Amino acid sequence: MSLSTIRKMTLRLNMEEPKQAEIYQILTNLDKYIYKSQNQFLVDALEFYIEHSGKDTLTQQEQAEQQRYITAEELEQIKKELREELLEEARRELLKLLGQYAAGTQNPIAGQRKAVTEQTDEMELENDTEGENSVVGNLACRWMGEI
Repeated sequence: MSLSTIRKMTLRLNMEEPKQAEIYQILTNLDKYIYKSQNQFLVDALEFYIEHSGKDTLTQQEQAEQQRYITAEELEQIKKELREELLEEARRELLKLLGQYAAGTQNPIAGQRKAVTEQTDEMELENDTEGENSVVGNLACRWMGEI
């Protein structure tokens, strides 16, 4: 090993801290048959810790940072897709309601079946229905961009 490939780091332990004092005792009393050096013991312990806790959580990696943030282009694409999905869903619902209303099976406002009683004057019913149909039709056409 050349000296250019070796890097040194200092480990400072405070004997007033119980955990650090215990680590110091373990390092100074290592079984030499298992670990030939304190350095190798520390390297093995750190390697085990890094493998089991995840390297990405311990180090700052530029690639990991970039993956956390969304770019302006990605945000615009998401907004565009969401807008298209919402517009398509609104169109489907509007056409469904207009179809039900035109068929006379459902009131689009209350979502309940129309019940025409025998006491209702037929003339009033025809006038109201024609007015509602034209209003709903005009609103639907404006919303769809046809007028």
